[in-house]
Amino acid sequence: MTRSKAIVSALVLGVLLPAQALAADSSAEYGEARSNQDDGPPLLFGKKLEVGGYGGLDVAYSRMFGQDGALVGARGALLLDHRLSLGIAGYGWTNSQSAPPDAAGTPQRFETGYGGATIHYSLYMPELPVYVTFGALVGGGAISLV
Repeated sequence: MTRSKAIVSALVLGVLLPAQALAADSSAEYGEARSNQDDGPPLLFGKKLEVGGYGGLDVAYSRMFGQDGALVGARGALLLDHRLSLGIAGYGWTNSQSAPPDAAGTPQRFETGYGGATIHYSLYMPELPVYVTFGALVGGGAISLV
């Protein structure tokens, strides 16, 4: 009698356990979450990293060669978790300045531009409509005589 109970128990377990596993897999396919599902290791920005990007035109005031002028440029960046942006930017001086003439007497002017890599980080609270951004542009520039 003990042996027959063991055989019946083995048969029941052999049929019921795979059926339960199949039911759990099919319920996971229909959007039901498993309680012991592995989400992987913790990430730097939390469990779900939101990735986006932006691009745009910039206009800034500056004073160069003793005269007022504008810097016009463009920038674009990869935006990570709505806080950290990594990108590139480039600017040109709109108010070209006159320069001394060359040896043949031809008039010349100065043209200026710069650009490089950008990094920005934004601090904000979800319940306030105001935030603060800190950033930097690291690169190079040139002044050419045209």
